[in-house]
Amino acid sequence: MAKWIVDTDAGIDDAQALILGLSTPGFDIIAITTVTGNTKEEDVFYNTSEILRVCDREDIPIYRGARSPILRNNVFASHFHGIDGLGEYWSRHERPSFPQRNLETASQAIVRLSKEHSDLSLLCLGPLTNFATALLIDPNIKFTQVIAMGGNSNCIGNITQLAEFNFYADPEAAQIVLKRYPFTTLVTWELTFMEELLFDKEKSELWYSDTKKGEFIRDITSWVLDRCEKTATCDSVAMAVAIDQTLIMEYEDQPGEVCIENGITSGMVIVYRNKQRYGDMAINIRLINKINAERFWEMMFQSTKG
Repeated sequence: MAKWIVDTDAGIDDAQALILGLSTPGFDIIAITTVTGNTKEEDVFYNTSEILRVCDREDIPIYRGARSPILRNNVFASHFHGIDGLGEYWSRHERPSFPQRNLETASQAIVRLSKEHSDLSLLCLGPLTNFATALLIDPNIKFTQVIAMGGNSNCIGNITQLAEFNFYADPEAAQIVLKRYPFTTLVTWELTFMEELLFDKEKSELWYSDTKKGEFIRDITSWVLDRCEKTATCDSVAMAVAIDQTLIMEYEDQPGEVCIENGITSGMVIVYRNKQRYGDMAINIRLINKINAERFWEMMFQSTKG
Protein backbone atom coordinates (compact mmCIF):
# COMPACT_ATOMS: atom_id res chain seq x y z
CA MET A 1 0.00 0.00 0.00
CA ALA A 2 1.03 3.62 -0.49
CA LYS A 3 2.25 5.78 2.34
CA TRP A 4 -0.21 8.32 3.71
CA ILE A 5 -0.30 11.70 5.41
CA VAL A 6 -3.51 12.18 7.40
CA ASP A 7 -4.61 15.79 7.93
CA THR A 8 -7.09 15.99 10.80
CA ASP A 9 -9.11 18.30 13.03
CA ALA A 10 -9.33 15.46 15.57
CA GLY A 11 -13.00 15.36 16.40
CA ILE A 12 -14.90 12.25 17.44
CA ASP A 13 -15.23 10.79 13.95
CA ASP A 14 -11.60 11.69 13.21
CA ALA A 15 -10.61 9.61 16.24
CA GLN A 16 -12.75 6.72 15.04
CA ALA A 17 -11.16 7.03 11.60
CA LEU A 18 -7.60 7.23 12.89
CA ILE A 19 -8.09 4.14 15.02
CA LEU A 20 -9.33 2.32 11.91
CA GLY A 21 -6.30 3.43 9.91
CA LEU A 22 -3.79 2.76 12.67
CA SER A 23 -5.26 -0.71 13.23
CA THR A 24 -5.14 -1.81 9.59
CA PRO A 25 -2.08 -3.93 8.74
CA GLY A 26 -0.14 -2.52 5.81
CA PHE A 27 -1.81 0.89 5.87
CA ASP A 28 1.22 3.10 6.37
CA ILE A 29 0.51 6.48 8.00
CA ILE A 30 3.88 8.26 8.00
CA ALA A 31 2.71 11.62 9.38
CA ILE A 32 -0.31 13.36 10.87
CA THR A 33 -0.97 17.07 10.43
CA THR A 34 -3.33 19.10 12.60
CA VAL A 35 -5.76 21.79 11.53
CA THR A 36 -8.35 23.93 13.27
CA GLY A 37 -11.87 22.72 12.56
CA ASN A 38 -14.02 20.75 14.96
CA THR A 39 -12.12 22.47 17.77
CA LYS A 40 -9.17 24.82 18.12
CA GLU A 41 -5.80 23.56 16.92
CA GLU A 42 -4.33 23.26 20.42
CA ASP A 43 -7.02 20.72 21.32
CA VAL A 44 -6.55 19.00 17.96
CA PHE A 45 -2.87 18.46 18.83
CA TYR A 46 -3.70 17.01 22.26
CA ASN A 47 -6.48 14.83 20.85
CA THR A 48 -4.23 13.48 18.10
CA SER A 49 -1.47 12.78 20.62
CA GLU A 50 -3.93 10.87 22.80
CA ILE A 51 -5.19 8.81 19.86
CA LEU A 52 -1.62 7.81 19.02
CA ARG A 53 -1.01 6.93 22.68
CA VAL A 54 -4.13 4.76 22.80
CA CYS A 55 -2.99 2.97 19.63
CA ASP A 56 0.63 2.61 20.81
CA ARG A 57 1.78 4.57 17.75
CA GLU A 58 3.55 7.54 19.28
CA ASP A 59 6.32 6.95 16.75
CA ILE A 60 4.23 8.73 14.09
CA PRO A 61 5.22 12.42 13.85
CA ILE A 62 2.62 15.15 14.32
CA TYR A 63 3.07 18.43 12.45
CA ARG A 64 0.97 21.27 13.80
CA GLY A 65 -0.95 23.32 11.28
CA ALA A 66 -3.37 26.17 10.73
CA ARG A 67 -4.99 27.80 13.74
CA SER A 68 -7.53 29.65 11.63
CA PRO A 69 -8.98 29.60 8.11
CA ILE A 70 -7.20 31.43 5.30
CA LEU A 71 -9.49 34.49 5.35
CA ARG A 72 -12.29 33.87 7.82
CA ASN A 73 -12.93 33.59 11.52
CA ASN A 74 -12.91 30.18 13.15
CA VAL A 75 -16.08 28.09 13.06
CA PHE A 76 -16.09 25.17 15.51
CA ALA A 77 -18.36 22.11 15.69
CA SER A 78 -18.77 22.14 19.48
CA HIS A 79 -22.47 21.31 19.14
CA PHE A 80 -21.50 17.80 17.99
CA HIS A 81 -17.93 17.19 19.19
CA GLY A 82 -17.96 19.13 22.46
CA ILE A 83 -15.69 22.04 23.34
CA ASP A 84 -12.52 19.90 23.29
CA GLY A 85 -13.46 18.02 20.11
CA LEU A 86 -13.72 14.62 21.81
CA GLY A 87 -17.00 14.92 23.65
CA GLU A 88 -15.51 16.62 26.74
CA TYR A 89 -13.03 13.74 27.03
CA TRP A 90 -10.53 15.92 28.90
CA SER A 91 -13.06 16.74 31.60
CA ARG A 92 -13.16 13.01 32.43
CA HIS A 93 -9.44 12.27 32.01
CA GLU A 94 -6.25 13.94 33.14
CA ARG A 95 -4.48 15.53 30.19
CA PRO A 96 -0.86 14.36 29.88
CA SER A 97 1.92 16.75 28.97
CA PHE A 98 2.35 15.80 25.31
CA PRO A 99 5.60 17.28 23.94
CA GLN A 100 5.69 19.03 20.58
CA ARG A 101 8.54 17.21 18.86
CA ASN A 102 8.35 18.82 15.41
CA LEU A 103 8.66 22.56 14.78
CA GLU A 104 8.07 22.25 11.02
CA THR A 105 4.56 23.42 10.15
CA ALA A 106 1.95 21.12 8.65
CA SER A 107 2.01 22.81 5.24
CA GLN A 108 5.81 22.75 5.14
CA ALA A 109 5.80 19.06 6.07
CA ILE A 110 3.23 18.30 3.37
CA VAL A 111 5.45 19.94 0.75
CA ARG A 112 8.65 18.27 1.97
CA LEU A 113 7.19 14.78 2.37
CA SER A 114 5.58 14.95 -1.09
CA LYS A 115 9.06 15.42 -2.55
CA GLU A 116 10.72 12.73 -0.42
CA HIS A 117 8.21 9.96 -1.19
CA SER A 118 7.11 9.04 -4.71
CA ASP A 119 4.27 6.81 -3.45
CA LEU A 120 2.70 9.22 -0.95
CA SER A 121 -1.02 9.98 -0.71
CA LEU A 122 -2.93 12.57 1.31
CA LEU A 123 -6.13 12.02 3.30
CA CYS A 124 -7.82 15.18 4.59
CA LEU A 125 -10.39 14.75 7.36
CA GLY A 126 -10.92 18.42 8.26
CA PRO A 127 -10.94 21.83 6.59
CA LEU A 128 -8.44 22.01 3.73
CA THR A 129 -6.42 24.93 5.10
CA ASN A 130 -3.11 23.06 5.42
CA PHE A 131 -3.27 21.51 1.96
CA ALA A 132 -4.30 24.80 0.36
CA THR A 133 -1.40 26.55 2.09
CA ALA A 134 0.97 23.84 0.85
CA LEU A 135 -0.28 24.43 -2.70
CA LEU A 136 0.39 28.15 -2.30
CA ILE A 137 3.94 27.33 -1.19
CA ASP A 138 4.50 24.87 -4.04
CA PRO A 139 1.83 24.61 -6.76
CA ASN A 140 3.59 21.58 -8.26
CA ILE A 141 3.35 19.17 -5.34
CA LYS A 142 2.08 15.74 -6.36
CA PHE A 143 0.53 12.82 -4.52
CA THR A 144 -0.47 9.37 -5.69
CA GLN A 145 -3.99 10.36 -4.70
CA VAL A 146 -5.81 12.92 -2.58
CA ILE A 147 -8.97 11.98 -0.70
CA ALA A 148 -10.94 14.55 1.30
CA MET A 149 -13.91 14.10 3.57
CA GLY A 150 -15.86 17.21 2.76
CA GLY A 151 -18.22 19.00 0.49
CA ASN A 152 -21.50 17.83 -0.96
CA SER A 153 -22.68 16.50 -4.29
CA ASN A 154 -26.33 17.55 -4.27
CA CYS A 155 -26.36 20.77 -2.22
CA ILE A 156 -27.32 19.04 1.04
CA GLY A 157 -25.55 20.53 4.04
CA ASN A 158 -25.05 19.85 7.73
CA ILE A 159 -23.69 23.14 9.10
CA THR A 160 -25.97 25.21 6.85
CA GLN A 161 -28.78 24.28 4.51
CA LEU A 162 -26.37 24.03 1.56
CA ALA A 163 -22.86 23.43 2.92
CA GLU A 164 -20.92 20.65 4.65
CA PHE A 165 -18.89 21.71 7.71
CA ASN A 166 -15.30 21.19 6.47
CA PHE A 167 -15.84 23.19 3.29
CA TYR A 168 -17.93 25.82 5.09
CA ALA A 169 -15.22 26.31 7.75
CA ASP A 170 -12.69 27.36 5.10
CA PRO A 171 -14.32 27.69 1.66
CA GLU A 172 -11.35 29.60 0.22
CA ALA A 173 -9.05 26.71 1.10
CA ALA A 174 -11.43 24.19 -0.47
CA GLN A 175 -11.64 26.31 -3.62
CA ILE A 176 -7.84 26.60 -3.83
CA VAL A 177 -7.54 22.82 -3.62
CA LEU A 178 -10.18 22.11 -6.26
CA LYS A 179 -8.82 24.81 -8.57
CA ARG A 180 -5.09 24.17 -8.16
CA TYR A 181 -4.80 20.44 -7.56
CA PRO A 182 -5.66 18.37 -10.65
CA PHE A 183 -7.91 15.70 -9.12
CA THR A 184 -9.43 15.16 -5.68
CA THR A 185 -11.71 12.36 -4.48
CA LEU A 186 -14.50 13.69 -2.28
CA VAL A 187 -16.22 11.63 0.38
CA THR A 188 -19.25 13.89 0.65
CA TRP A 189 -21.75 14.56 3.39
CA GLU A 190 -24.53 12.87 1.39
CA LEU A 191 -22.54 9.64 1.17
CA THR A 192 -21.57 9.51 4.83
CA PHE A 193 -25.13 10.17 6.02
CA MET A 194 -26.69 7.32 4.05
CA GLU A 195 -28.84 5.21 6.36
CA GLU A 196 -26.72 2.06 6.10
CA LEU A 197 -23.61 3.98 7.22
CA LEU A 198 -25.17 5.46 10.36
CA PHE A 199 -24.73 3.94 13.81
CA ASP A 200 -26.81 3.85 16.99
CA LYS A 201 -26.33 2.42 20.49
CA GLU A 202 -27.15 -1.11 19.34
CA LYS A 203 -24.63 -1.09 16.48
CA SER A 204 -21.97 0.64 18.57
CA GLU A 205 -21.98 -2.26 21.06
CA LEU A 206 -20.38 -4.36 18.31
CA TRP A 207 -17.67 -1.71 18.07
CA TYR A 208 -16.72 -1.58 21.72
CA SER A 209 -14.28 -4.02 23.29
CA ASP A 210 -12.16 -4.45 26.42
CA THR A 211 -9.01 -3.32 24.60
CA LYS A 212 -7.54 0.14 25.14
CA LYS A 213 -8.84 1.19 21.72
CA GLY A 214 -12.26 -0.29 22.39
CA GLU A 215 -12.62 1.53 25.71
CA PHE A 216 -11.55 4.80 24.11
CA ILE A 217 -14.12 4.36 21.33
CA ARG A 218 -16.78 3.60 23.96
CA ASP A 219 -15.86 6.74 25.90
CA ILE A 220 -16.11 9.21 23.02
CA THR A 221 -18.89 7.47 21.07
CA SER A 222 -21.28 7.04 24.00
CA TRP A 223 -21.04 10.80 24.61
CA VAL A 224 -22.47 11.42 21.13
CA LEU A 225 -25.14 8.74 21.43
CA ASP A 226 -26.35 10.23 24.71
CA ARG A 227 -27.27 13.29 22.65
CA CYS A 228 -28.63 11.81 19.43
CA GLU A 229 -30.33 8.54 18.58
CA LYS A 230 -28.31 7.86 15.44
CA THR A 231 -25.38 9.54 13.73
CA ALA A 232 -22.58 9.24 11.15
CA THR A 233 -18.87 8.57 11.38
CA CYS A 234 -18.00 10.63 8.31
CA ASP A 235 -14.23 10.54 8.54
CA SER A 236 -14.23 6.77 9.03
CA VAL A 237 -15.90 6.40 5.63
CA ALA A 238 -13.08 8.44 4.08
CA MET A 239 -10.47 6.38 5.92
CA ALA A 240 -12.08 3.11 4.82
CA VAL A 241 -12.07 4.25 1.19
CA ALA A 242 -8.39 5.17 1.49
CA ILE A 243 -7.60 1.74 2.93
CA ASP A 244 -9.61 -0.29 0.42
CA GLN A 245 -10.99 1.34 -2.70
CA THR A 246 -12.79 -1.85 -3.71
CA LEU A 247 -15.40 -0.67 -1.17
CA ILE A 248 -16.54 1.89 -3.76
CA MET A 249 -19.66 0.73 -5.59
CA GLU A 250 -20.75 3.92 -7.39
CA TYR A 251 -18.94 7.14 -8.25
CA GLU A 252 -18.95 9.96 -10.79
CA ASP A 253 -16.10 12.11 -12.12
CA GLN A 254 -17.15 15.71 -12.73
CA PRO A 255 -15.94 19.30 -12.97
CA GLY A 256 -16.56 21.17 -9.74
CA GLU A 257 -15.71 24.16 -7.60
CA VAL A 258 -16.61 25.69 -4.24
CA CYS A 259 -18.78 28.75 -3.68
CA ILE A 260 -16.84 31.36 -1.70
CA GLU A 261 -19.49 34.08 -1.76
CA ASN A 262 -20.79 35.11 1.65
CA GLY A 263 -24.31 33.98 2.37
CA ILE A 264 -26.30 30.78 2.33
CA THR A 265 -24.27 29.16 -0.47
CA SER A 266 -20.85 29.72 1.14
CA GLY A 267 -18.88 26.45 1.12
CA MET A 268 -21.31 24.66 -1.20
CA VAL A 269 -19.81 22.48 -3.93
CA ILE A 270 -20.98 23.37 -7.42
CA VAL A 271 -20.97 20.26 -9.64
CA TYR A 272 -21.14 20.95 -13.37
CA ARG A 273 -23.03 17.90 -14.62
CA ASN A 274 -24.51 19.53 -17.74
CA LYS A 275 -22.08 18.29 -20.40
CA GLN A 276 -23.74 20.26 -23.19
CA ARG A 277 -23.02 23.50 -21.40
CA TYR A 278 -19.89 22.67 -19.39
CA GLY A 279 -18.31 19.92 -21.47
CA ASP A 280 -15.06 21.85 -21.89
CA MET A 281 -14.42 22.14 -18.15
CA ALA A 282 -11.67 19.94 -16.72
CA ILE A 283 -12.83 17.02 -14.61
CA ASN A 284 -11.26 17.62 -11.20
CA ILE A 285 -13.34 15.75 -8.63
CA ARG A 286 -14.51 12.22 -8.02
CA LEU A 287 -17.75 12.03 -6.04
CA ILE A 288 -18.24 8.70 -4.30
CA ASN A 289 -21.96 7.96 -4.21
CA LYS A 290 -22.11 4.49 -2.67
CA ILE A 291 -19.84 2.08 -0.80
CA ASN A 292 -20.23 -1.46 0.50
CA ALA A 293 -21.71 -0.73 3.93
CA GLU A 294 -21.48 -4.31 5.21
CA ARG A 295 -17.75 -4.49 4.54
CA PHE A 296 -17.28 -1.00 5.98
CA TRP A 297 -18.79 -2.02 9.31
CA GLU A 298 -16.77 -5.22 9.37
CA MET A 299 -13.65 -3.06 9.12
CA MET A 300 -14.86 -0.72 11.85
CA PHE A 301 -15.76 -3.47 14.31
CA GLN A 302 -12.45 -5.24 13.73
CA SER A 303 -10.44 -2.06 14.36
CA THR A 304 -10.94 -2.17 18.13
CA LYS A 305 -10.41 -5.88 18.68
CA GLY A 306 -6.61 -6.11 18.54
